[in-house]
Amino acid sequence: MALATEQTESAKIRAQLNHPVIDVDGHHLEFQPAMSDYLRQAMGPTLYDQWRQADAAQAPTMDERRDWRQEQQVWWSAPAVNTLDRAAAALPELFHTRLDDLGVDFSILYTTAGLGPIRDAHDDVRQAFCYGINEFYAEQYGAYADRMTPAGLIPMHTPAEALAELDHCKQLGLKVVLLPSGVPRPIPALHRNHPELFPQVNWLDTFGLDSAHDYDPVWQRLTDLGFAATFHTHQPHAGLMKSSKSLTSYVFNHLGAHFSIMYEVCKSLLMGGVTYRFPNLQFAFLECGVHWACGLLADFVEHWEKRNRNSIQHYDPSRIDRDLWLHLHREWGGKLVTPYQDQLSQLLQKDLDNPIRKMYEPDELDDFIHCGIQTKADIADRFQNFHFGCESDDRTVAFAFHPANAFGMRLKAMFSSDVGHWDVNDNLDILCNSYKLVQRGFLAEPDFRDFMADNPIGLHGKMNAEFWRGTVVEDYATKVLEPTV
Repeated sequence: MALATEQTESAKIRAQLNHPVIDVDGHHLEFQPAMSDYLRQAMGPTLYDQWRQADAAQAPTMDERRDWRQEQQVWWSAPAVNTLDRAAAALPELFHTRLDDLGVDFSILYTTAGLGPIRDAHDDVRQAFCYGINEFYAEQYGAYADRMTPAGLIPMHTPAEALAELDHCKQLGLKVVLLPSGVPRPIPALHRNHPELFPQVNWLDTFGLDSAHDYDPVWQRLTDLGFAATFHTHQPHAGLMKSSKSLTSYVFNHLGAHFSIMYEVCKSLLMGGVTYRFPNLQFAFLECGVHWACGLLADFVEHWEKRNRNSIQHYDPSRIDRDLWLHLHREWGGKLVTPYQDQLSQLLQKDLDNPIRKMYEPDELDDFIHCGIQTKADIADRFQNFHFGCESDDRTVAFAFHPANAFGMRLKAMFSSDVGHWDVNDNLDILCNSYKLVQRGFLAEPDFRDFMADNPIGLHGKMNAEFWRGTVVEDYATKVLEPTV
């Protein structure tokens, strides 16, 4: 059958552009029979059958979900009426053919089947699943490397398993890797006596500040192997972190889920000094938009201005001027203070000696000690390697390029189609939706070029000089990545 009888609107828009269109976050709908063969080989038949049986377990009843306050999960999550693109998300040859109609030059494809298993609490299942599905992606998608590339899955419960799978991905020739958006961990004092409460009750390890492990070896290996650190989440994982959950509405649970958890990961890496210790490593937070990052940048600047290691001294209670404090209370206290005139000095001392205040005073007063920030301008350096995946109909993309951002920064927003998932009503509209930002005056053409091409090229090309070689965007990417004199 013919896939298109005439040029699509997206293809027409692409033909008018003087730069490529790069999709940094499409999705496979993995062809299950073939994928299962790889997983069975990696897991072994016994473990595979046990995992499949557990995965197919009956969903909890409403009463059971109410008892545990478990949220309503997604259903009907992939295209159906648009059968062509549902099939294209599963069949790499068809998707390769389909890219021209979508107006896309190059697409990076992330997992659907692996979004849950990459966080499986069982080490043997999680590690074998990632190993097997990465074999599947490398062998089945490698022939189409001129226009698309799959992302390998990296489990992150421990640095050791992450290092092993990073090496495996490199051996397979994969160029992109997916890192989970944190690992839920048990709370020791609680779960020693009540292990059944995990994972419904947990703390989220986001790999940076106060992590259970030192993940610096992982950041170093990513740098050495030429991988950007790209984080991807899914709503059930994000839902574990939220206290506000609907038993009946998936939309309620989905709203804000992706950006809220990516906010925590980004903040953790920043405050944990990862961007300071690894200044060349590029980071991407996918399927979460960029508006929250504009807010994080502004909030971070304001907090640093008021609570850096010098400014924090303004709040030291021991520096209060006792004589002035007493004078002001006696002079201006009126009826409020009159009954306590003889006790003012003792009341002030009692307040200064408040044991609750002392209880929470940390040994280290500098909350920014890991960040390596000497001046406010250094904050911009800590943000410069962050990239943010934004879907095609997200008008807040314009916030990334707005002069109101701290330091006038242009945050690195990137086009993400989310092809394969319900978020896209019609894949043929994805480029049209994004270009409306230009047509309506929200984005200038140079902003649109950065969004569609230059930012994605930098994300991966700065890590791996060979990344774009042999692709249809090689010539353009080479110019973008040329060092400026």
